[in-house]
Amino acid sequence: MKLRGLRSKYLLRRALRGILPGSILNRPKKDSAFPVANWFRGPLKEQMLSVLSPDRIAHKGFFEPAAVSLLVDDHLAGRRDNRKQLWTLFVFELWHDGYLKGSSKTTTP
Repeated sequence: MKLRGLRSKYLLRRALRGILPGSILNRPKKDSAFPVANWFRGPLKEQMLSVLSPDRIAHKGFFEPAAVSLLVDDHLAGRRDNRKQLWTLFVFELWHDGYLKGSSKTTTP
């Protein structure tokens, strides 16, 4: 029921039928309006490099440092747009620091 063929959010759309206009319910999915790719090359670059540094990633042990470094390097060099993967890693690391610090075997260096 969650998916109907390749149409995502089927249940949500069905539940909101009659509440939201068809032009909203049937419009295609839009990408985020936030310029995350540019932020990671500009104002968030230093923070991203710190949060996703190989030493920090290795210390926590959740992700492979070399793989994360490749994502960062390719994004910063403009070879690939890795904003979605980097944003997910970035937010996870910040969330982990804020909510789980001290509750696991790992701590931030």
